[in-house]
Amino acid sequence: MIRRALAFVAALVIASGTSAFADDPKDSFHSAVKVTASAKTARVAITQHVTAKGRTTDSTANGVLAAGDQDLQLSGEGGGSHRIAVGTKVKERRPDGAGQPWRESARNAPAQSTALGPLTLADGTSIGDPKLYTVVTDAGSESLPQGQARKLIGQLDMTAVATAMQASPNDRARMATWTGTLTLWVGSDGKVVRNAVHLVIPSNSGPTAIDAEVDLSDLDAPLTVTLP
Repeated sequence: MIRRALAFVAALVIASGTSAFADDPKDSFHSAVKVTASAKTARVAITQHVTAKGRTTDSTANGVLAAGDQDLQLSGEGGGSHRIAVGTKVKERRPDGAGQPWRESARNAPAQSTALGPLTLADGTSIGDPKLYTVVTDAGSESLPQGQARKLIGQLDMTAVATAMQASPNDRARMATWTGTLTLWVGSDGKVVRNAVHLVIPSNSGPTAIDAEVDLSDLDAPLTVTLP
């Protein structure tokens, strides 16, 4: 179930977009995700923290996404790595550092033509769809390094999320006990500059908390990824 939760987080944390000043927060939220799904390029900076049984595991990812290609520097408990994928070719070095050799491999040709993918769950529901949230609130504005941004907080309806993920009946029942939020910060130009997901998963041994935050910039900028 933790793997399923992390897959859900991976989809949520990259949700962003426009319509910063639409009147209804749910409409703004939905429109933001839909617009971002069409972005061809983006710079991303992601931090993730998973806390369970009093122990926290941290990981980061920073780099460029261009359609199905990517250039990402990653860090985690296993150390740092650098992965570059262009078309069917992949080069990776671990540990990352000047003078370290690149390992070559292959992958299937990416089908997506956008940087972040469709931003949908298994049944095709957009992750900004109002039916996935019990409420979306406008929390005012905050000052970020990128400037002033409108803050929208969506309270996740985990039963609706589990249904959209096409989870098994047993998993749907478990996910219904989870709680979570997806928060978007939308800049004055109508683009989301930061978003974050927070999930709490209860268990007999204590809750697991998953927190992930992503900064997005240069959406649809002329960015390219090249192999070393």
